[in-house]
Amino acid sequence: MYDNAKERVIKNPSDDFFKEILKPYYVVTKDGQYLFACMQKGRRPDRAFYMVPDGYKLGKGQRKFNKQIGKKLYEVIDEYLKKAKIIVQEGVQGEKGYEVGIKITTSIENPHSAYIAWMGKLMIFPPKGIKISCFNTIIPERLPEEYVVKIKKFWSDFDPDEPLTLYDFTEMERDVRRVLNLRIDYFGGAFKKPNLTMVWNKAEEEGLISYHAGCSDGRILKGLSGTGKTTLTVGKDIEQDDALVGLPIYENEKVKKVKLIGLEAASFAKSEGLNEKSPEWKGLMSSKKGAIVLALNIDCEGVEYVHRKINGYDVVIPYARAKVGSLECTSYEKSGTTNGRFIFQFRELNKNWGSKKYLKAEGLSFRRYDVLEPILRVTDARMAVAFDSACESIITSAVAGRKAGERVRSYAATDFMAREQSQQAILKLKVYNDLDLSLEG
Repeated sequence: MYDNAKERVIKNPSDDFFKEILKPYYVVTKDGQYLFACMQKGRRPDRAFYMVPDGYKLGKGQRKFNKQIGKKLYEVIDEYLKKAKIIVQEGVQGEKGYEVGIKITTSIENPHSAYIAWMGKLMIFPPKGIKISCFNTIIPERLPEEYVVKIKKFWSDFDPDEPLTLYDFTEMERDVRRVLNLRIDYFGGAFKKPNLTMVWNKAEEEGLISYHAGCSDGRILKGLSGTGKTTLTVGKDIEQDDALVGLPIYENEKVKKVKLIGLEAASFAKSEGLNEKSPEWKGLMSSKKGAIVLALNIDCEGVEYVHRKINGYDVVIPYARAKVGSLECTSYEKSGTTNGRFIFQFRELNKNWGSKKYLKAEGLSFRRYDVLEPILRVTDARMAVAFDSACESIITSAVAGRKAGERVRSYAATDFMAREQSQQAILKLKVYNDLDLSLEG
C-alpha cells in the first residue's frame, strides 16, 4: 500500500503537518479558529465494553466482553495497522505528581481522522521519555472487507459499521492497559474519554481518587458531560475542567490532605449558548492572539455543513458559501447539534496554571431541565458518599445514543469507570471522615 514505513507512519507530527494534511476538511473563521465537523455528534458510552482479568469485578452498568473474541479482534486490527497509514503520538497524561505515559495510534487512511490527532496533541502533555502504560488505537473508517471477513469467522455478530470501544485490561498487573476504538469519528469518544478511562483506572488501582470534575483554586465540581463543569470553573484561576485525580497524603494512617493533580492540558469546551459575557469566551477567542483553537460542529457565519466524498471517504465538512465570519454559538441549525465543541489550552486563561493545589471543597452538579435544585452543604461523611454515589442528573447532547434530558443516576457523575464503584466509595468515606466535614472541620 505504501512504499516504506516512513511514508506510512507519521510520529508526533507538528501543527504545520496537521494544517497541511487537513486543508480539505476545515475552514478558518474570521477570529482564527480552525473549524471542523464529524459525523457523530457525541460520545457513545453505550458501545463501551471491557476485557478484564479473571476474578476482577466490574461495577454497575459496565459490560464484560468475551476475552477470546476480543484478543483475536486485536490481532486482526494489528494486521491492518501494519498496512494502514497511521499517526503515532506519544505523550503524558497528567501533571507533575501523577504522570502516565500514553501512546495513541490513529489511522488516517481517511485523512479527515487526523483532526482527532491534532486535537489530541493539544489535550495531552508532550512526551517525556517515561514508560508507556496506556495504549489507544483509533480506526474511524470502516475496515476493508478482507478484515471484516476474518473477524466474522470468530465473531459472527460483528457489525463493521457499528461504533465499538473495547478496553483490554487483562494485563493490568504488568501496568499495561489498552483500548480499541472502531468507527468513532468524534474526538471525545475516540481520544479523550478512552484515554482518561485508562489513566483513571490505573490511578484507582494505586490508591488515588478519580474525579470527573472541574477545578479552580482547590475546589472541584463533579458533573456528567455537558452539565456545567467548564462554565462554572473557567476563569483566571482555572486548573482543570473535566479530569483530575486526588492523591491522599497520610500521617499516622489518617488522611491529612488530598493533593489534586490535573490530567489534561486543554479544555474540550461546549460552545452551546456562549457569548461575549460567558467565561469560556476568552478561551474561544484566544485564537486572536495567535493561540491554536480547534472547533468542532459549531454554526458559523457564511458556512454550511455538507457531505462530500474526499479521498474515497464520505465526510462532513464545513463549506464556505460566502465570506467566513465568526462562530455562532447560539445557533444550531447548520451543525444540527447543541454539542458544538472547541479546544483551548488552560494556560491561555491561567498564567499560573499547573501550580500545586490541595482539595478544599467538593461540589456535585445536580442538573434538571424543570427543577432548580437547592444548594446545600453536607456535613456527614456517610451522606457525602451517598450523594456522590447516586448523583442524579440528566443526559445532555454530549452523549449520543441516549435521549437528551433523560434523568439518570450515576456514581460520582461518571459513566466511564472500569471497576466496582464501591472501592472508590470506601476510600472517599475514609477521606471525608479523616478530613472532617463538620462546620468545625
